[in-house]
Amino acid sequence: MPPSLAEPWKTFDIKGKMRCGIISDLHLPYHSDVAIETALSWLAKKKIDTLLINGDAADFYAASKWDKSPERVGMKRELEMVDQSLTHIRKRFPKVRIVYKAGNHEERWNKFVWAKAPEIWDLNPLQLPELLQLNKHGIEWVEDQRPIMLGKLPILHGHELPKGIASPVNAARGAWMRTKHTVLVGHSHQTSGHCEPNMFHDECFVWSTGCLCDLNAEYARINRWNHGFAYVETTASGDFDVTNLRIAEGGIVRGG
Repeated sequence: MPPSLAEPWKTFDIKGKMRCGIISDLHLPYHSDVAIETALSWLAKKKIDTLLINGDAADFYAASKWDKSPERVGMKRELEMVDQSLTHIRKRFPKVRIVYKAGNHEERWNKFVWAKAPEIWDLNPLQLPELLQLNKHGIEWVEDQRPIMLGKLPILHGHELPKGIASPVNAARGAWMRTKHTVLVGHSHQTSGHCEPNMFHDECFVWSTGCLCDLNAEYARINRWNHGFAYVETTASGDFDVTNLRIAEGGIVRGG
């Protein structure tokens, strides 16, 4: 047999006792100023030592395969605003470990270059960590849809899950039906939770987090989204406690 071309696909592990904030779906530059400020301020008061940006921080509107309005900002301006936003986040949390996991909107860039200019795909400036200037901000990068293990808690953006469930009761139950495992996801822009013990009475709980983007996006004017984020405390052994939070109108944090 010829040697396999399959490459190792492992989890990205974040170990140890920590206080971790989880934000996702900012869709910069189409974000909510109030929601982001509320989430960052709340997490700063908790004195977090780790911040996970769980996908779709950047929108990559210009690289979308969908019809695009010429009135929207171009790629250059969008990347400038993402850079400004990451600079702001780093200044708010100068000593915090920040991990950025790619979501489906970050993957828009790779797919765009693969389709339009595959011959120059391997150029270093076209790689997402370089494009987003993550080294400058001291931000770690996770790609290839790799799960993040925050202690014993698996975290996905959400787009990695198998398709086929058109209308689950809520986003968390949809994630449970696809994984049959405890997990925390974003992607749906909805705060929800689902608990379903297995046959050994082990508690399996799934959380989906809200977004920090504009709630009336051009491609989904009518929806059931809400603003939100999560806070997780882990022990040295990896046990965890999740607080899934919603942001109500006026920047009021609810839940937890």
